[in-house]
Amino acid sequence: MERLTLPRVRVEPDGVEQPIPEAKSPLPRWQTIPLDSKFPVVPAPKGEVTFVTTKLGETPYKSSQNQDFDLSDPYNRTISNEYNALFDPYLKGWFSKPEVQKQMRKNKLLTARGNVPCSVRDFNEYRLFLRKQALLKGGRKALLVDPFELAKVRKKAVLDKTKLKAEVFGVEVKYKSLKAQQAWKEQEEERRSKYLKRNSNLEERERQRAMGKEKSLGKTVSHSQDSWARKMEAIKERDKAMRRRAENQLIRFEMDAQDKVGHGQAEVQELRDWARTFDFNAKGFRFGSNQRDC
Repeated sequence: MERLTLPRVRVEPDGVEQPIPEAKSPLPRWQTIPLDSKFPVVPAPKGEVTFVTTKLGETPYKSSQNQDFDLSDPYNRTISNEYNALFDPYLKGWFSKPEVQKQMRKNKLLTARGNVPCSVRDFNEYRLFLRKQALLKGGRKALLVDPFELAKVRKKAVLDKTKLKAEVFGVEVKYKSLKAQQAWKEQEEERRSKYLKRNSNLEERERQRAMGKEKSLGKTVSHSQDSWARKMEAIKERDKAMRRRAENQLIRFEMDAQDKVGHGQAEVQELRDWARTFDFNAKGFRFGSNQRDC
């Protein structure tokens, strides 16, 4: 039993490496940034969310002294000193050219509104800088306020709050009355809307019924027109066929007549030839008889 309770030695197969734990955090700076300066990225398609700081040619990191360095930060941790040509005010005239901005937008170096895009890390660092500047500005204002003036302001706030409570208590009945009137008006408006909706539904039904009748009538008329057109087409085809048949009969009759005329002419010619031959034979017969008489 004691051997069974002993921890087992993990034996990996040949060719499998031992899992190595992570040495460091993938985002070491993330742990040092305050929570109100972090901006978590929600799940979204790539390129759907674009982070920006300032416009083209404007320095994002500018302290309250309107300088690119902060004297209140001895280690200069909140201001980035890395040079970026897009934030250089002396190059703003060059970057303002339409063809340059068109090429920059094509390369995704500039947004449609003229801002310079940045990464989530740069955006969080910029938020940290803005937070520090806001805290410094609020601290200076707190030092400039007189405590007596601050007590007067607080006392005035308490009096205003008490007065407001009294006014609220005084107009509570009026508020209930106004609320009841408003509820009655809403009910009337709801009844009126239901009535109008019912009437509109009836009108819509009537309109649909009329449209249905019109469609059915149109279909009937179109069917009648189609049938009439088919009948007329059949009559025309029949007339064409009768005309063609009559023309064929006329042509056949003319051809028969021509054949008969040609046949008659041939018979007349045969009769003429026979008559001519008969006449010649008769003359020859007479001539022979005269010789015999001589």
